[in-house]
Amino acid sequence: MAVVTVFAGSLFSRRNLVILKEEGVLEEATISLRMALLFPVTSSILLLAFFYFFSLFSAIVLLFSLSYAVVSIHYVLSTLAVMVHFTQKLVWVPYFGKVTVIDIISISLALLISFSWILTGSPLLNDVIAMSTCIVALSFMHLPNIKVASFLLLALFFYDIFWVFYSEVFFWRECDGDSSY
Repeated sequence: MAVVTVFAGSLFSRRNLVILKEEGVLEEATISLRMALLFPVTSSILLLAFFYFFSLFSAIVLLFSLSYAVVSIHYVLSTLAVMVHFTQKLVWVPYFGKVTVIDIISISLALLISFSWILTGSPLLNDVIAMSTCIVALSFMHLPNIKVASFLLLALFFYDIFWVFYSEVFFWRECDGDSSY
């Protein structure tokens, strides 16, 4: 599934790159070396905040996760439909105006998948949501050269090692997924 995710993210990224070049905003979407350094640092800060304050923000995190899941699944499905040249028939929807049939179908499927995941906790639906989230992240990430890509990969490698093996320093206990804390 990882290969499919990276392949789809690469295809979508290539499509977005062409669009950004046509619009002349490619520089705004490029990840710099500084941004590559800040990515694991920001992720660590958010990870700590989620751990210590999750009980305060659990409803907000759930709503954010649900909305991002819907948006990412909709993006993946609608982009796939455009890439395989489905017709872009417009229909009028009250309160929204004219929208494409593809958008109605993809948003409906995204809502169905997301709410089904919340109600059932299905690992398969979780994988679908995770894959679509990764595809969206990959499709909008533009690394200008191999130096920035290598630095980002190396920084995330050490980020992973740090949080796997040294997280007890920050959490004062082993975090093994046991909910009895």
